[in-house]
Amino acid sequence: SILRDMGVDIDRLGAYAVTEFRNHRGKLRTRLPFNAKAEARAGLPGWHYGMLRSAAVERMLDVIPPELIQPGKWFERYEETAQAVTVHFEDGSQWEADLLVGADGIRSQVAQQTFGDLGLFHCGIQVWLAWCHCEDVAHDVGWISHSRNVQASYFPILHEGKPAFEWWVVEPWNAGQTPPPDVKAHLLRHLDGWVDPLPRL
Repeated sequence: SILRDMGVDIDRLGAYAVTEFRNHRGKLRTRLPFNAKAEARAGLPGWHYGMLRSAAVERMLDVIPPELIQPGKWFERYEETAQAVTVHFEDGSQWEADLLVGADGIRSQVAQQTFGDLGLFHCGIQVWLAWCHCEDVAHDVGWISHSRNVQASYFPILHEGKPAFEWWVVEPWNAGQTPPPDVKAHLLRHLDGWVDPLPRL
């Protein structure tokens, strides 16, 4: 609804779906219903709206004034006064704004200047994430499912207007652990015994 209110065309941008929690054998644990009041307020059906980030960015670029985009700039530091924030780039140029948003990742230089050492640490998991086209899987529901040691989940998305699915597998992982030489075989071993459609996706 925020994208729509900014003038972004959201027609066939993403896929709506309800969320179900299931075990790896497919047994339903709970189904998260939509919130009718939130739907009515937003004027949109559902709350999960699956899309690729690149698709959203492409639609946003269609409505952003081109002079606001300055590619190839590397952040160096910022200065803040009561009136404005001035961003300094490595090439010596500057940009003045009312607000600076540090959306430059977990090792954000903006956040480091603001807060100091970010205290990053390994959280003990590995996430394998991808997407694929698949025509014969229900496109109105997404699963978050677990076995004893692994979470494997999928959600419908639209990619260039065509039905697709994002899927991911989360497993325990040690800092510095060597990735498997055959990732597909590694993931299929984790999904041995799981119900369709996760092994197929």
